[in-house]
Amino acid sequence: MKHSIRAGWVIALKEWTELRRQPGVLVLVVLGPFLVLAAFGLGYRNEELALRTIFVGPADSAYEESIERYAGSIEDYVVPLAFTQDFLAAIEDLREERADVVIVLPPDPAEAVAAGEQSEIAVIHNSIDPIEAIGIEFATEVAVRELNATIVTATLDGLLAGLAELDRSAVELNPLIDDLDQAIQSGDEARIVSSATSLRVGIERVRPVLDVFDSLEGTSAGSEKSESDENDQNSEPGSIDELIVRLDDIAMRTGAADSDLAVLRADLDELSRRADLVLSLDARVLARPFFGDAESLVRQRIRAEHYVAPGATALLLQHLGVVLAALSFVRDERRGILTNYQVGPTSVGSVLVGKLTALSGVVFLAGLAVVFGQVFLVGVPQFGSAPLLVLGIAALSAASVAIGLLLAAISRNELQALQLSMITLLVGLFFSGFLLDLDRIRQPVAWIGMLVPATPAVELMRTVQLRGSRPALGSFALFGLHAALGVGIATLSLRRRWRIT
Repeated sequence: MKHSIRAGWVIALKEWTELRRQPGVLVLVVLGPFLVLAAFGLGYRNEELALRTIFVGPADSAYEESIERYAGSIEDYVVPLAFTQDFLAAIEDLREERADVVIVLPPDPAEAVAAGEQSEIAVIHNSIDPIEAIGIEFATEVAVRELNATIVTATLDGLLAGLAELDRSAVELNPLIDDLDQAIQSGDEARIVSSATSLRVGIERVRPVLDVFDSLEGTSAGSEKSESDENDQNSEPGSIDELIVRLDDIAMRTGAADSDLAVLRADLDELSRRADLVLSLDARVLARPFFGDAESLVRQRIRAEHYVAPGATALLLQHLGVVLAALSFVRDERRGILTNYQVGPTSVGSVLVGKLTALSGVVFLAGLAVVFGQVFLVGVPQFGSAPLLVLGIAALSAASVAIGLLLAAISRNELQALQLSMITLLVGLFFSGFLLDLDRIRQPVAWIGMLVPATPAVELMRTVQLRGSRPALGSFALFGLHAALGVGIATLSLRRRWRIT
């Protein structure tokens, strides 16, 4: 046992000495991953990119003027390049990537609106990136909605301005009702009929104001009323139909009482209140009654490059550990050093433990250097426990080197070891959660990611650094499983080869 420990320590010193004699490798190991992440962070454009847009529409239409008028409302989503009637030329510009989208406007939207139908706006793009395509479709949909809301706002502004003129007509109702009051007091039936008729005409003039109020009130309530409900509403005090019925009753019967006039005044006051409420509404609020304000439980907003950094570090450290272990093992075999170990005699366990110790230490130090650079030079947040992060990097380093030893043990030459290392990197790239969340990958295909240590490492580093939470114990268990399987299979393979030789 004592001899095996000493042999393992000697082999570890041998690995460290070889790496120390290659300072270029050490610089590449430590600075390479950090420089890649730093370049990505400096070059990433963390802002929304507006789409270069060509509009296609009929000649002599109001579209071109409207696009210029409402350009400020959609500038966050689209950048108008041109307005044209040539659909084929616009498509050619799209194919040549001189534009991002082509928006085809309907020929006669007014006719469709008059018929109670919506007009379709076609949006055409040429992106092969599915994520970018989703972004284009979403941005254009939002832009169309914003354009609709802007047009509705302008329309409502004009409508309310016109209703203000009608509301001024409502002021004229006060002298008319005073005249009706005097007619009732005098008992002059002819004058009562004349005053009631004049008041009826005045009320009809302000009907549009109240109709707008009723429609807005019904929309905000969000309820669909049956025909019987509408009839009940028309009989409510304060409705125009109720007022007209009351005036007709006063005009047709004799002996109108003061109580009739009091009820009439109360109804007119209610109408005046409702008219004032309509005219106090803001057209912008009517067109956009809601706005969104998303909040996150995360302590601060995570930038895209900060989100990518922990996962990229996990992948880089995995690849570094796998390649160092695989090449070290294959290089020793090519030089005949493994044969010397066998003659020594040195046990297989001592060889593997020595390499695992030395190379894991190198990967671990490289990981600490990269994370240090991320946090203090690039500005990646570190919300969680630093000791847990250090422990996770150590576990990732050991598991990655163990997988590298496994690949080297089953490889026949250096080229095959490098090919297997690249396959391991690709598995980590696509199935670790680095590019896509694992929930987006169907089971059991997603289980492929469990074969590489980058999968638990990506989740662990993001959880500790960006969320500030404790990682799941399953992540450390998976690291241990990778290390045990890697060393175990490498041990069996190496013993078999030594027995053959």
